[in-house]
Amino acid sequence: MGKLISIVTGKGGMGKSTLTELVATFLNAYTDLKITVIDADVDQNTLVETRATDILNLQTNIYLQNLYKKRYIDKGKKLYEVIGLLPTNKLITYEIKEGKIFYKKQDIDYLETLAKIVKQNDLTFIDFPGSKAVPGVKETMFYLDYAITPIYFSKKIFLESIRTLSYLKKLKESDKSRLKDFAGFINRYEDRKHKKFNEKVKNLLEEKGIKMLSPVYYNKDYELDRYNTLKPIENSPYRKNISYFINDVLKLIKLEKEIKI
Repeated sequence: MGKLISIVTGKGGMGKSTLTELVATFLNAYTDLKITVIDADVDQNTLVETRATDILNLQTNIYLQNLYKKRYIDKGKKLYEVIGLLPTNKLITYEIKEGKIFYKKQDIDYLETLAKIVKQNDLTFIDFPGSKAVPGVKETMFYLDYAITPIYFSKKIFLESIRTLSYLKKLKESDKSRLKDFAGFINRYEDRKHKKFNEKVKNLLEEKGIKMLSPVYYNKDYELDRYNTLKPIENSPYRKNISYFINDVLKLIKLEKEIKI
């Protein structure tokens, strides 16, 4: 049975979709894990649209074609799948015709399909909507094996993150939940601004018995290059930082892998 993991937030705009894409793309590039990403965001479907756009660009962009050949075809690797599967029992598919992307939805049993996908993969990421109040989200969270929550240097977002982590703690303690472990981490971290904040958060989480992963640094290279599901960040010092974070994630979810960059 594979593992189901999610970057869980209490509101939108905290980087969950971007980080889901980033971690999945790195793991797909640097490990032999079979990975699938489920876009369950009823409101936006950012990851499905990003993958569709990447595949469209791949048809005409020589740089992407060369990179795809080098990273995937020559190594016998495959892209991870991105599947639009909504808690409203809808499956989102797309096709590309004459340089345009066409989306359609079809009826499907959400939880049954989710269980099949998790079983077929080593690691399945699920990207929820920003709010747990969306129908089907809280129910699905009982099926999570692992969860991680970003924390940001903003009072409103910080408090929401603490509420989310407290919810995950209760979820882990529930007999009805599959949640094995969870953790928090500072997102968009900058040493100059957030060093003391990071220490305070670390101490607070320790008091609550909550684990904390390596921070994810803010990086302009990544901000400019983030929307690409075909490749990890190339030729950037940021790659080393993200490898620390991803290795922490691998330890959290009990996978004996290590990414070295």
